Amino acid sequence: MGDIQTFKNSRLIGEGRDGLLVVLNRPEGSYGAYLEKTVAEENADRLVIMRQLAVERKMSIADVQAQQGELWRNRSFSGEWIELQQDNTTW
Repeated sequence: MGDIQTFKNSRLIGEGRDGLLVVLNRPEGSYGAYLEKTVAEENADRLVIMRQLAVERKMSIADVQAQQGELWRNRSFSGEWIELQQDNTTW
């Protein structure tokens, strides 16, 4: 999570409405590759948790993702990117 927060603080990634992270500004080179790999791993972990929540709560994955998106947005610090509309263009 330390790297994720660093990426957020650097305004490289944001919290999507679906509870997943989105790369908004990919640096070039090995750091950009590291950022993408780290975000992909975090998103995979989040999806595992969301699928489990969907089963436990007898909800659709889309509904759980919407709830988790709201939860992550509410946890965000001032200045971090958060998706305002489900279009990946309004941050």
